[in-house]
Amino acid sequence: MNQRIRGTRGFTLIELMMVIVVLGIIAAIALPSYQEQVRKGKRTEGKSALLKAAQMEERFFTTNNTYSDAATFPTLFGLAASATVYSSDGSGPNNNTNSPYTITLQAGATGSLGSSFEVRAVPNGAFTDSKCGTLSITNTGLKSVISGTGSVADCW
Repeated sequence: MNQRIRGTRGFTLIELMMVIVVLGIIAAIALPSYQEQVRKGKRTEGKSALLKAAQMEERFFTTNNTYSDAATFPTLFGLAASATVYSSDGSGPNNNTNSPYTITLQAGATGSLGSSFEVRAVPNGAFTDSKCGTLSITNTGLKSVISGTGSVADCW
C-alpha cells in the first residue's frame, strides 16, 4: 500500500500539457497588449520632444523675431550646428538607436523657415508605429499625423 501512494505523487503528462496550453493562451492575450503599451510610451516620448522643440522655436522667435533655420535648429538644444536632427531622448543627432524618434525641422506653412515652422517626429531605427507614424506640430500649434492610419485624437 505504501508503494501505491508513492506512485501516485506528481503530475501526469496531460496535466503538464494543460498548464502549458493555459500559459500559452494567457501569453497570446497579454503580449499584444504589452507591445501596444510600450508603443504608447515611446509615442509619448516623441510628443514630448516635439513640444520641447516647438517651445524652443518660440523662445528663439521672441529674442530674434524669426524662427530658426535648419542650421540654427540643433543649436537650440546644445548640439553642433552641422546636425539637422536630434534624438527624442536628447542624446544629440540621429546617432542613438535607443531613441524612438528623430526630430527634424521642416519649412512651415508659408514654405520658408523664418515666418513659420513645422517640427516632425519620425520613428527611428527598429521602432515602428503604423498607427501614428510621423507626428508633427506647427508654429500655430496645429498637431497632425503625417504617415499613419490613426487620427490626431488617437495619436496626440
